[in-house]
Amino acid sequence: MMLGGLALIAATPEPRAAAAEGAGGSRSVFGPPVPYGIATHDDRRGGLPVNTEVSLRLNVTLSSKDAEEGDIFGLTVTDDVQLNGQVVIPAGTQATGRVMGVTRRSIPGQPGRLLIELRSIDLPGGTLPVSGTYYERGTVDNGGRFGNPVGAAIVSLFVTGRSAVFYQGQVLKAYTRQSIRPATAAR
Repeated sequence: MMLGGLALIAATPEPRAAAAEGAGGSRSVFGPPVPYGIATHDDRRGGLPVNTEVSLRLNVTLSSKDAEEGDIFGLTVTDDVQLNGQVVIPAGTQATGRVMGVTRRSIPGQPGRLLIELRSIDLPGGTLPVSGTYYERGTVDNGGRFGNPVGAAIVSLFVTGRSAVFYQGQVLKAYTRQSIRPATAAR
């Protein structure tokens, strides 16, 4: 299918249930999707392979303190993605993600949690679906250690965990879910 000078080649990969460390200590819940019985690229058409890694920078700070499930947030492609020396996804291209789950910090000492999903890259002729799911958990600050278990139990009633935060400028990895090729390669 041609979309404004770009051809999208449909493929539906399945996620691989593997955890990987992301930038800033965030955990990727799923690694790059591994398709079952689907070629990772179309050799006849010279398309950018499915599961091509794309680095995206967060445009905003997301926190479990004020984020809501379903919130949409912006990201920016950090580096040109090229195919045979030709730029297919230029640096600076905008992308979108969605907040999938939020748990607020609470007493006694429960940290906040935040689950986000990288969804798509907004190309001039349409949207390129991507995958990438990240989980962040806040820390617990108990103010020090207590040798007395009774004292620790009393203090824990007043201790809250910290909010989970993805910081503006943090770079996260996404993976293309469709093969894509420049218009010149499509002809």
